[in-house]
Amino acid sequence: MSFSKKVTQSVFDRSGGLCERKLPAGRRCMAPGSEFHHIVLKKMGGRQGEFKKLADSETNCMVVCLVCHRERHEGSGWNEDADEFILGREFREKLRRGLRI
Repeated sequence: MSFSKKVTQSVFDRSGGLCERKLPAGRRCMAPGSEFHHIVLKKMGGRQGEFKKLADSETNCMVVCLVCHRERHEGSGWNEDADEFILGREFREKLRRGLRI
């Protein structure tokens, strides 16, 4: 895990300890959150320089339950806007333009 304790504590407080994933029906998962997820994945280029700072920031972190985290990394059942309410569209586009994909 590469998020600092300060970031994880802040994100956990923000989430109320519950999974922040937005389900396809538009509601939040709300299961107990136990893991911290990079919204823009590090493998998409966020490993160095300015983008490493952004990748490990509070803005790019969300609390998820084990089931949702597994679905995200296995590519099953994770809808495109699952983390949209946490990470604004403008910030996401800035990251994508700057990342080496």
